Amino acid sequence: MPTETRGWAFRLSLAGSILIFLNAIWIISNNNPIVITSNPNLTTVSAINNSTAFWGRISFGFKGIVEGSWTPFWLIFTIALFVCTIQIYRKPRAHKILGLPMMIFSLLSLPIGGGLLIGSILAFIGGMLAVEWPKPFSDTFGGKMMRIAKLDTTVFGQLSGDSKAMRNGALALLFTSIVMGFGNAVYVLNVNLIKTKPVSANEILLLGKLNMDVMTMATAFSFVGIIFLRWLAFSAILYVITVKLKGHIADFDKLACAIAFAFVPLCIQGFLPILFSNEPYLSIQWPFAIVLLSVFWVALIVLVFIKSVFEIKRREALGVTLLAGSLYLLLELLAVSNPLVVLNTSVSMPGIAIQVQAASLSSVLFLFSLVVFVSILLGALTPKQGR
Repeated sequence: MPTETRGWAFRLSLAGSILIFLNAIWIISNNNPIVITSNPNLTTVSAINNSTAFWGRISFGFKGIVEGSWTPFWLIFTIALFVCTIQIYRKPRAHKILGLPMMIFSLLSLPIGGGLLIGSILAFIGGMLAVEWPKPFSDTFGGKMMRIAKLDTTVFGQLSGDSKAMRNGALALLFTSIVMGFGNAVYVLNVNLIKTKPVSANEILLLGKLNMDVMTMATAFSFVGIIFLRWLAFSAILYVITVKLKGHIADFDKLACAIAFAFVPLCIQGFLPILFSNEPYLSIQWPFAIVLLSVFWVALIVLVFIKSVFEIKRREALGVTLLAGSLYLLLELLAVSNPLVVLNTSVSMPGIAIQVQAASLSSVLFLFSLVVFVSILLGALTPKQGR
């Protein structure tokens, strides 16, 4: 393994391992998860609910599975991660054998805090670096996702010339859908428990418990199919607008691959269960902010992709993005049921109730028509020069 690659894999994994180990020792010494609240003076659920100011808590470690006899079980994975990290430096030729266990052990450290989450992320990236030797970090699977998230336009050129681009795009979409689905499903389940069961509300808000069940995991897994359908639909819409209507030249598979990577910011929704708060932040502000941020980030990447690949003006790229996005959202509202209905029929986004009824359909169509009008003015359907 090259020194540069080995060095980064080792340094990131070592930093992650140390953070995870310190987090685990902290939990062992207290025999409880680490619960950090914005106002420690509020010690009852009723006091939290009656507070007009924001109250929130962050928990590292899962209440109920990190105390007592469970602690040594999770500590084993922390030690195993540290051993693999040392071995990746001593025996670099075993990078693929060691890299995958490092990624798995980093995820298994989450129940015991995951090194304040930062440790798990660093160790996971270190494992990915080890697996994808001899590539430099920027050319690895994780590196490409980060570069696209940073709006690095050079990645799109690399994807167009990569024979494995579609496979990597599908893996990026799979990773995104699992993280996003887990975050949404777990958050909605716990929000519903907070609202309906006082005992559960006390455990979740004050003790740091995070509830999960089989139905929640099934719902999280269902996001895989749903995100793939959304990806195909949006890619097809964008292809029709840019290639068929505007006359640009592009292969559908290359365009779809770039869109798959553009969906990566939706992973932010996986962080929804980190924070639980009082109302209205619990049901509206926090989930809405996370969802809005992730969707806006995706739209920004799509805009940059369109401008870079098709070499058009920013104004025109914005028009194409608005037109494609509005068509996609209209189709989803009219034809795609939300997976979270399984948990609570009144919820269509994490903590937010949105119902499109016949009486409001005219308003939706009006807004859609307005966006289409603006996008055409911006040049969304202006043919390519020299067509």
